[in-house]
Amino acid sequence: MYYLDENFKINEMKAEVNVTVENEDITVIVKYLLEKITTLEKNGQEKEKIMQEEVTKLRETISIQKVKLAEQDTTLMEQEKKLKEQKKENEKVSSRIDLLEEMEKNQNQSIKDSMDKVSSRIDLLEDLEKTQSQSMKDSMNKVSSRFDLLEDLEKKQSRSMKNYMDKVIEDIGHLQNQSSRFQEYLDLSPVAFSYGYTENDNTKLINGQTLLFTERIMDLGGQFNPSTGTFTAPIKGIYVFHLVVTASSPDGYSNVHLMSATKRIASVYSYDKDTNDQSSVSTAVLLDRGQTVRPVVRITNRDSIHPIDHFSYFTGYLLKPV
Repeated sequence: MYYLDENFKINEMKAEVNVTVENEDITVIVKYLLEKITTLEKNGQEKEKIMQEEVTKLRETISIQKVKLAEQDTTLMEQEKKLKEQKKENEKVSSRIDLLEEMEKNQNQSIKDSMDKVSSRIDLLEDLEKTQSQSMKDSMNKVSSRFDLLEDLEKKQSRSMKNYMDKVIEDIGHLQNQSSRFQEYLDLSPVAFSYGYTENDNTKLINGQTLLFTERIMDLGGQFNPSTGTFTAPIKGIYVFHLVVTASSPDGYSNVHLMSATKRIASVYSYDKDTNDQSSVSTAVLLDRGQTVRPVVRITNRDSIHPIDHFSYFTGYLLKPV
């Protein structure tokens, strides 16, 4: 545009020369043209300098934009890296959630199995209650028949009636006493437990140490404490205990006693240096409420014994309240 404009102006100047050449001297005309050309060249140089400055500014602007674009690319790469890390973390969380859901399913199944066992136990107690109710009904029928007999005897023998009535009253009191005890037995939760030994084969037990059975097989009533190896009687009654111990005694022979306080109520004996020896014992014992029973290791002049897990058990239950 700059050069087109200048050419246009030069053509105008030529036209002016043609118009005035007839009236003026040629020297004046030439001088005039030279001044015009000098002025135009000077203006062109100034405009060219301005354009160069603008180009320089434009290049600087482009360089700044390139730097900004590079920074944006770096930011985008960092964000992409963070997104990948977040995705991995989300995958870990998802796997943990799946694991927790699986554990919850297993726990729900275990609770269902426990509830089924409790339900079967309740059904058994209901059947027992029905049987005992029928037994009490039969006993009451017998008492009623005795009253009928008393009425007949009263007509025949008034003197012997008093003694017979005393006997009947005594029988009724005995039946009522038995009924009261039976009701207490029905109100009592079942008392029974069975635990297995789960320590590894290299466990050494020393003299006087309680043998701990921690693998729960069954526990009704919660009277056995696996952390102390002790059973506590909830009421006075006859209790039955079974003890099975499979162990090796590398230093000789050893015993495991069932102890109630300081009293020994049963024992198993082990004597085998090279292989495992299994011994068992069953016993019934009368315990007062709060009395305890626990298996205690007794070793005579020896170092230790090694119980074998999954082959040693401790079981007990309430046979009859007293």
